[in-house]
Amino acid sequence: MTSLASPGTTAASTGTARESRTAAKQAAAIPLLAAGRSYGDVCAQVRVSKRNLVRWAAEPDFAARVSAARGRILEAVVGLLAGEAAASARTLAQLRDGAESEQVRLGACRSLLDTFMAARKASDLEDRMAEIERLVAEVRGAPRSPNFPTVVGAAGVA
Repeated sequence: MTSLASPGTTAASTGTARESRTAAKQAAAIPLLAAGRSYGDVCAQVRVSKRNLVRWAAEPDFAARVSAARGRILEAVVGLLAGEAAASARTLAQLRDGAESEQVRLGACRSLLDTFMAARKASDLEDRMAEIERLVAEVRGAPRSPNFPTVVGAAGVA
């Protein structure tokens, strides 16, 4: 049988080179998958078969890396939106106060109230989750994570 490796290469070095190419292709695929690109797009851009991509996606380590990359993207988007939220709220308030059309003013009021209620709900859920995490850590006797707040919501639990 004829070897595809260059003369002087061993099976181990060929395997290592293949593993290196696979790792490079996986590293290229991760941000694309995290950004929501289709398997077809990722396969074409990374030059990997769909079969391999599906197999990688089924591997817990690869899936965790895609999930972590998606989390970083989400954090960046949330940061951007948070930075723009105050300006958007000011614009809605200006529409509410300055628009001649009652329909525009009503829409601005509804948007402001809906946004406030959604933010309040999210904040309340975050407080409740932090309290649950604190209680679980207390029951387990584990040291508290630096992510756990020392004071939780309106309950004032320390």
